[in-house]
Amino acid sequence: MQLGGHTPLARTDRKKAVATLRSLSDKTRNYGTHQIVAPEGTRSKSGQVQALKKGPFHMQRDLGRADVLPIVLTGNFEAWRGLSGIRMCRVRISYLAPHACPEYEDE
Repeated sequence: MQLGGHTPLARTDRKKAVATLRSLSDKTRNYGTHQIVAPEGTRSKSGQVQALKKGPFHMQRDLGRADVLPIVLTGNFEAWRGLSGIRMCRVRISYLAPHACPEYEDE
């Protein structure tokens, strides 16, 4: 994944995860890069949407209230076989309307 430019998060170390998200925010701010963030934090074992993590929303706020373009993948759960690999299947990608960052009170 790192060869493809992906940045993994240390899920078991909160401080490292926060530092990684801040680094990604800095890259976005300084170089104009875009980030793809899975707000659930991982793949679902059941195929159901899981609770969202706070990190991507803090990143959005830290980037000066950056807009978010929601992307929905449908059918990708069927492709995942766990450790045995990935099987071919049809995945539908839907791009939803962009969302402006809501106003937050300073914390």
